Amino acid sequence: MENRRTKMTKTIFKESLIELIQEQPLAKITIKEICEHADMNRSTFYLHYTDQYMLLQDIENDILASTHDYLKNISSRAGTLDYLYHFLLYIKENHKIFGTLLCISDNAAFRNDFTIKTLEHIKTQLHFTCSSQIQKYIYSYLMQGSMQIIIEWINSRFDADAMEIAQLLFRLSDGAVSHYVEIAQENE
Repeated sequence: MENRRTKMTKTIFKESLIELIQEQPLAKITIKEICEHADMNRSTFYLHYTDQYMLLQDIENDILASTHDYLKNISSRAGTLDYLYHFLLYIKENHKIFGTLLCISDNAAFRNDFTIKTLEHIKTQLHFTCSSQIQKYIYSYLMQGSMQIIIEWINSRFDADAMEIAQLLFRLSDGAVSHYVEIAQENE
């Protein structure tokens, strides 16, 4: 169990890396830059991380875990449209981290992990009437298309209301797969 000081130190390093990634690719960020930005020394950094990639992995694990917890809490009480709306609000509330991790082109591994983890929860909202072989294609189509819309929404600085985007995702998904799926608790 980490003590308060360790958690605070790690948080400072994480915030520093997120801010630096917004300015330049991870491969060009040095430990020295992270430490200077965090106003911490290198020995403190090395107490917790071996390199910037390990620090990024820690950030990614944190956001995946918090997203999992958040989605778990809304999936039990929300219909599909309401579920999408709350999920989008969560992304908007955490725009700095999602904008960095989802919208940076050299971070495809995180986008993939995020998609897989999100899909686990979305599967609870959909009931397919087709084979599992076809289901994997449907899920891929839904998740990749939805992810691109969300990335565009983040990159556009949330120029549309979260409910508008939720309705767009719901309608596009519903129209695309209506022959294969019964959507649980439809909210249109």
